[in-house]
Amino acid sequence: MGIWIRLLFKLLLGMLLLLFFSCRSKEFATDGYFTGDVDKYFNEKKGVNIWVYRAFQPRETGQSGLRTTSYYPLDTRMMKMVGLGKNGDKVMFSVVPENRPKYNMVVVKHRKDRIR
Repeated sequence: MGIWIRLLFKLLLGMLLLLFFSCRSKEFATDGYFTGDVDKYFNEKKGVNIWVYRAFQPRETGQSGLRTTSYYPLDTRMMKMVGLGKNGDKVMFSVVPENRPKYNMVVVKHRKDRIR
């Protein structure tokens, strides 16, 4: 009977660890900022700059705009479907245009060893 309890305990512990590690949220890259005057995102720490070529307003709430610290409701589901934002990937920003066409765009910097 004692072996079954230990086996059940290990199984439950394994499931708990799997749940813990599979539910990690995708991380936004720190030190990034968006300059609306030139429609450009900068992140000196990561060595990137990205031109967006549209007039986006930086906003962390609401239905549109550019976000650097939070996701839109569709973003997480969209990234999970295509396998983006996993360990080592950093999200630079998420954006939804204020005018049509409406779409969600998430910019992700991959780990170097994933791109070949």
